[in-house]
Amino acid sequence: MTEYHARLVVGADGKTSGARRWLQAETVTDPEHHRFGGLLLSGVHWDDTTPEDAVGWFLNGPDSCRVYIRLTAELVHETGVGHSTDAFIAFAAKAVPERTFDGAHPVGPLGFFPNSCTWASHLTRGPMILVGDAAGALDPTQGLGTSLLFRDVRLLSELLLTDQEWERATAEFARQRDAYYDVLRAYDRWLALIDAEEGPEGARRRESAPVAREADPALGGFATLEACGPDGLIADEAARRVFFGEPAA
Repeated sequence: MTEYHARLVVGADGKTSGARRWLQAETVTDPEHHRFGGLLLSGVHWDDTTPEDAVGWFLNGPDSCRVYIRLTAELVHETGVGHSTDAFIAFAAKAVPERTFDGAHPVGPLGFFPNSCTWASHLTRGPMILVGDAAGALDPTQGLGTSLLFRDVRLLSELLLTDQEWERATAEFARQRDAYYDVLRAYDRWLALIDAEEGPEGARRRESAPVAREADPALGGFATLEACGPDGLIADEAARRVFFGEPAA
């Protein structure tokens, strides 16, 4: 048996991280709001049409694309899109131009997963630290996970290079990471309430969204988060009211 000794061990093993156990950290998950499923299709007649909100697609070849569907768990079950590629294609076809998927066939697996944000109860323990989805994963609907990982790596590297006391550096990383993850998590949750919430409350939020943007195009900074990042933002009640166009308390 070979034994290795390291000054620092970084866990970067994904949303279902086993490295969390090394830190004796618990896995914490938001209540499920919706699910996200994907399927790679070939034989697609592609154009530049933007599908409806529940369906997204991305061209990755001359006649193929990756198609995603976002629905509540109840609707995933009712429509059968989580268990049948035929049902998945039929559902997606309603959101795109006629005949787009007439010759389409799957060339990869089908899967649906809860989009709840999931994170570790703490990020450091002695010479061990978590980054990326192991530290805290976001709702993949907005596609911010890779950017979050790159930010984690940059921040941790900078702190380790500027502070010879690595336990102090990792503690500072955990503090800053918790702060910007909280902002990103709130952003994901607020967008889900506008984009995917069903019923009267969801309809009311969608109606008020343009009003909120007219009052403050930046939505307190959250509308530019994907371009400018979470620095300087605080996801408190005041920010939430600005985002949803609600009067100040």
